[in-house]
Amino acid sequence: MELARTRYSRVRIDDDSKVISESWSNVNSVDMYKTLKSLGFEKPDKFNIIILPLQKKFFCEDGIGFSILPQGSDSGKKQNSSSSVSDFLLEQSDFLMIEAKDEKKILVLFYMESNQDSKQVFASRLEISVKGSAQVIELFDQRAYFSAVSSLRINVLENSELEFFSSENTNSSLVLSKEFDLKKGSRLNLGRIWLGDSRIFSFEDYFLEEYSSCSVRDVILGRRNKFIEFNSTIEHIGCGSTGYLSARAVMYDSSSVNYVGGARVKGNAVNSDSYVELKAIKMSDKAKVYFVPLMEIDTNLVKAKHSSSISKVSETELFYIMSRGLSEDLAKKLIVDGFVQESVDKMPILGDLDLIPSFLFPYQRVSI
Repeated sequence: MELARTRYSRVRIDDDSKVISESWSNVNSVDMYKTLKSLGFEKPDKFNIIILPLQKKFFCEDGIGFSILPQGSDSGKKQNSSSSVSDFLLEQSDFLMIEAKDEKKILVLFYMESNQDSKQVFASRLEISVKGSAQVIELFDQRAYFSAVSSLRINVLENSELEFFSSENTNSSLVLSKEFDLKKGSRLNLGRIWLGDSRIFSFEDYFLEEYSSCSVRDVILGRRNKFIEFNSTIEHIGCGSTGYLSARAVMYDSSSVNYVGGARVKGNAVNSDSYVELKAIKMSDKAKVYFVPLMEIDTNLVKAKHSSSISKVSETELFYIMSRGLSEDLAKKLIVDGFVQESVDKMPILGDLDLIPSFLFPYQRVSI
């Protein structure tokens, strides 16, 4: 079964695969906290909303609204450009909708239970509406292989703010469809770190209404045969909107990254500011990096720019660091650390990492 064609590849699910898409079920706090503690979470009660997309289970504190739309229904206009993925999920999965008001912490955890079949494909659709402020932590557990097709739609309501952090360190196969709808005066700060030996296709759209802003930062550390493809677009549909899209990739071994990232500025989005920045370091001759920064601009009153660069480790920098008595391996690690740290330091919630088990966030700075 073919889900979608991308610029470089096709997203396929084997015709004999069994798609798992049971209805969402609401779990009480005792059972959900017990599950998280067994997975290494020391402070599960710090999360107001907990969602397990593979198991189709969720927990909400009292007073948080939620609803489940049946398979084949949608909550509104489909805007996502990956229509074939959206159509597949529409036919295969119920839609969980959650309203998060005031200051909320939301955990979205992808993990495989021991009694689940790794040959199954898990399908899930989720929508979160944010009013006021919220933090979303999305984690992909590396302990077992799984295949998943997942849709996440987030509505950041007028004058609201969302911090979104994601960490991936798996050997799984993932098709991820994300849509962020930012209403007037809202703000999004999104940071993700991709570490695993996985195969990932990510389709993303960010819709910016007037005076809204988003900052999207991806750090990709590809090892072994990791393959990751992004199709990301920031759509400026309102005046005075600000968008920043950044990817920093360090590719080792035979890993590969395809990143198609761009911005569209509509004719009425005057005085908008958009920047797309893609940078990569190739640590191996077998590693592959394809960057395609795109800009479509329909107005003259706009700030817009894009940049793209792909290089190897600078021999001059390497020589300078090694002349201080460091080994070549450590010198390369320091260069990589400096390259990605600028983005990592600006990612949200990293000051609250005690909420996350260390094995789900194995990224560490180099120390001498």
